[in-house]
Amino acid sequence: MKLSPRTLSLPTGQITIHGGNSFGEIDHRSAIITSVADLEIDLAEMLAKRLHVINAAVDIDSAKLDLFINGPVSSLKKMADLAFYLGTVGQKTRHDLRKYSNLRDRYAHDRNRLQLQDDSEMFKLLKDTYTYRENKDLLVSDNPQAVMYRVYQNLKEIIASGRVE
Repeated sequence: MKLSPRTLSLPTGQITIHGGNSFGEIDHRSAIITSVADLEIDLAEMLAKRLHVINAAVDIDSAKLDLFINGPVSSLKKMADLAFYLGTVGQKTRHDLRKYSNLRDRYAHDRNRLQLQDDSEMFKLLKDTYTYRENKDLLVSDNPQAVMYRVYQNLKEIIASGRVE
């Protein structure tokens, strides 16, 4: 799961969303929750298309709504599992999607969680991804916010490309 030159070239600190400060730091809780929702949308689209390939009678929009938006496979973890079992993502991508989802769950359900640089347990979830471990030499000097963006962008890129990693 080596980072592509495109992912490495993306800005990691200039993006400011709700809760940002003058140093370009964003609210990590908001960023993680929002980025997981974004990954869920991307995976829902990919999975619905895959189901249509398997069964041409499956309407892509209906599958997205019935299974992935309002249905039994509406979480990133469940989507990652299904994508793995359908062969649309590999074991490493599944692992990283599940780790990223764990990060979201902890931020969403524990309001006492701190920014990544101040919460070693949360940052460890990112460092436990294959994206981080296989690119540690490139990411070790990055701040936690930059690592978060690199892991997220790598997952988006893998999903969009259809690469099985």
